[in-house]
Amino acid sequence: MTYDNKEIIPIVPIKDIFVFPQMVAPVFFSDKKATIAIENAFLTENHQVILTARKNSDSEEILPEELYDIGILGKTSQVVKFPDGIIKCLIEGIS
Repeated sequence: MTYDNKEIIPIVPIKDIFVFPQMVAPVFFSDKKATIAIENAFLTENHQVILTARKNSDSEEILPEELYDIGILGKTSQVVKFPDGIIKCLIEGIS
């Protein structure tokens, strides 16, 4: 399978906040998979992630069925990792 130089952008579920285009917001991530996705996105050239809300924010495990089909393309700018594993990231909504 070839991707023809297409960039793979991680999908990161968020809860308790919405990010709109042209908006910059601090977002906290505690889920292990989400923190890895944010860290990896920050290492790429464009720092881009796709943010989508969760339908059920109470469940621990995140399944694809629990994510809404609509999201926003965002750009990570500052990433701070706390000792307890939580990541704080400034994200700017792009489109």
